Amino acid sequence: MSAYSKYALIILKRFNWDTNRVRSVQGVQITWADSFQPNLEFTKNSILFDIFCCYYNLAIMYFTRALRLSEIDLDTSRKEGMTKAKYAAFLIGEMKDKYYGEFTQVGFHDTQFPHLDMLQNLCMGVIYKCLFNTFRESEYKLGINKIAAIAATAAKYYNKAYNAGTAFFQNPSGISDKTKTELLSLSYLESLYFDTVANTKYAKHYNNLLENDHSHIATVIAY
Repeated sequence: MSAYSKYALIILKRFNWDTNRVRSVQGVQITWADSFQPNLEFTKNSILFDIFCCYYNLAIMYFTRALRLSEIDLDTSRKEGMTKAKYAAFLIGEMKDKYYGEFTQVGFHDTQFPHLDMLQNLCMGVIYKCLFNTFRESEYKLGINKIAAIAATAAKYYNKAYNAGTAFFQNPSGISDKTKTELLSLSYLESLYFDTVANTKYAKHYNNLLENDHSHIATVIAY
């Protein structure tokens, strides 16, 4: 899929796909189907449409791999997980920023903006989850407040994913109830966990500062 996408990008640059211009590519019918509803197909004479759908499938592959790697308690696995999640987030960003406007009429559920938004935020959450688990044992060396900030950022992205997913699943999507529950539960529980961790570590950080400066007592109580 990755190699196919590279060749598609080369074809995009080498040939004229603007059907309104003379000597453009004509008659090349590219068909893709909705991953949630395989019977829902769309055909278009557009290499951009092909790239758009390739990017989605690649992003899902990278994201799925990143999720699995993020659960393995090894630095090498977390590092690879961050890399895969970054690839997925980048591809989804490209879909949203460069290609999405041209394919809003396709009718696919899997490439609707709220779903892409949920996936991208989940990818970012995984990145910061891996980052947190990599440095959590070094909090006194790096600073407890910095570790807390990483946890807070992870919580922020997981919460965004949960909100986007909640909005997306309010409408018919073809996605199974099991998958909906898994995605929303993942987003919600990770958000809750990292928010709790961040607040606990911020409280610990400011509590340590109290030894020299009692002005932070209100902040400690707040956390």
